[in-house]
Amino acid sequence: MKMIMPLKATESGAIKHELSAGSIIATGDLLASLALKDPSKVKKIEAFDGKFDIVPATPEFFVADPVTALENVIDGYERLSELRPLEELVQGLMKKCSSADEAANTVATLLQRFCAVESVFAGKVQDDVNQALVKDKKDALAEVVGLNMAHSQFTNRQNAILFLLRQFASLSIAQFAERPMTDELSAALTTLESLEGKEYGSLKIEASSLIREASVEPFSSRKEALRETLSNADDVAQLARGTTISSGVDLLSSFFTDSDSKIAQKSIETFVRRVYRAHNVLNMEVTEVDGVYTANFEFNLGGMEEPGPLRKGVMVVAKDEADAVAKFPSIVDSFSAKIGANTYDSPVNVIHVAYGNPAIIGTDAEASTIATAEAMVAKEKAKLESMGIRAVHIIAPQPEMDPRYFSLTSCDDYREDPLRRDMRPTFYHLLELNRLLDNYDVQRMNSVARNTQVYLGVEKSNTGRGPAPQSVFLRALSHSADLTTPSGSTRVLLTALDELDRAVLDERVTATTSTRIFLNLLSEVETSTDEALETFRSILGQLQSRYATRLLRLKVDEIEVKIRVKGADGSLTPLRLIASSMSGKWLKADAYLEFPDPVTGVTSQFCPLGEAGEDDAK
Repeated sequence: MKMIMPLKATESGAIKHELSAGSIIATGDLLASLALKDPSKVKKIEAFDGKFDIVPATPEFFVADPVTALENVIDGYERLSELRPLEELVQGLMKKCSSADEAANTVATLLQRFCAVESVFAGKVQDDVNQALVKDKKDALAEVVGLNMAHSQFTNRQNAILFLLRQFASLSIAQFAERPMTDELSAALTTLESLEGKEYGSLKIEASSLIREASVEPFSSRKEALRETLSNADDVAQLARGTTISSGVDLLSSFFTDSDSKIAQKSIETFVRRVYRAHNVLNMEVTEVDGVYTANFEFNLGGMEEPGPLRKGVMVVAKDEADAVAKFPSIVDSFSAKIGANTYDSPVNVIHVAYGNPAIIGTDAEASTIATAEAMVAKEKAKLESMGIRAVHIIAPQPEMDPRYFSLTSCDDYREDPLRRDMRPTFYHLLELNRLLDNYDVQRMNSVARNTQVYLGVEKSNTGRGPAPQSVFLRALSHSADLTTPSGSTRVLLTALDELDRAVLDERVTATTSTRIFLNLLSEVETSTDEALETFRSILGQLQSRYATRLLRLKVDEIEVKIRVKGADGSLTPLRLIASSMSGKWLKADAYLEFPDPVTGVTSQFCPLGEAGEDDAK
């Protein structure tokens, strides 16, 4: 294929070909040069031979004002962020503001400063942008240089904006006891969210999260509504299984040390029963001794033919972190006296320690909190092993924010597991994350919904050339009873696709990355296994026809739904419904009966139903 591309010179002169006809060329090769008839018409680049005065660089000179320092970082002066940590700059910015709205508007100004540069380059080829800039600003080339200098420091500037967005809410709550959202900040976040290009993925995710959080009902209103719900609840077990508190599970932690002891005890029992919703909680007793609330409960794994071992758990609400450290030896001793030695080969019991007084645990305090918890548990390690303690879970409420969760598991020698961080105690098991870890190196990604987790998995056994294949895994829990209806399933699927839309913006996700959806439905479904499969196929067909374009664009090659079928006799049968493209047909639906191990809860055997079973029989 031959192409003729004219190269127009604005001045006359003699052309000299630098490469001969037929040469193999590459990007950047010099094809020809032009000896100008009048060289004076072109400005020459010459070496500077004068004196260049540079102001001595000292930390005090650059960062006396934190707002100005952040402005300079956003303008592309990378050295500034090295002279003073971003934590100090952001904290200094907040301290300088006299109100929450002033802080929000200051952040908005910084975001607009960032977007003013990036909106010039977003979604465009940089050479084309510069050509247009030079033409439009030929009398103000310093502006062109400034834009390019700032854009060239994109990574440093992006990190500054990300840190600012992630810290703003917690710092605002700590200083002003509110999370503001002014019109200026909303507009700036909307502009940031609209930037085109994969490189802005992390920023767009943070911006959309802040916009979404601003639309949520105020914390005080939600708390009062939940208080009324707890106060009017006669059957706590029924409340924990219903949908009334679906948006307030984490909010329950704000009542653990409530002045009304009945509210405190109800909140603790509701929290434990809700977290262990997929298990059979056989009995529970919440007591108060000297102002310390303790919940002792017995349970076994749900949805199995054999009940498995009797498991025991305890949850103790301490005043704060220091009080928990002081009380932990006595907590272990009291629980040990109650349950005795473990008689099973695997640990089956659990301990939960909640801090009563809310305290913000940001990135600066996170490491210290984890280290304190690990040291606290390490001292009792021998006792915990003899008691068969599977995990020690730390629940740390935060003012007007979701609580922080930290899990120290026996399989990790009672060290905190980063993959379980900020997940409720049973999430890891219910989301079946151990299946991912067997085959993938997993990295956790940001997600919006509280009951949803998103992970980027890179295959471990990569024997081919090039980078290892990767997939984005969305794993979610649902308490909704209408998931088996077209409207309910559509709502859940659209929520999942929204999460995947945000996930694929991440710069770590490649163009060939596939996505997979897993949903664990905790509500029992009263039907037969065959009817469940037929319903799944019918609903899946409707969803495929309506959302095929979006499913294909996101490269969804597997949708997996785990349900518990409730028989006429009240028995529960675990059933896994899978729509997979692995067999060659796009999202082909199959179903499998599960037979979990009664001790570990991990499925050890599958029995295919329907066509899958017939195929296996052949």
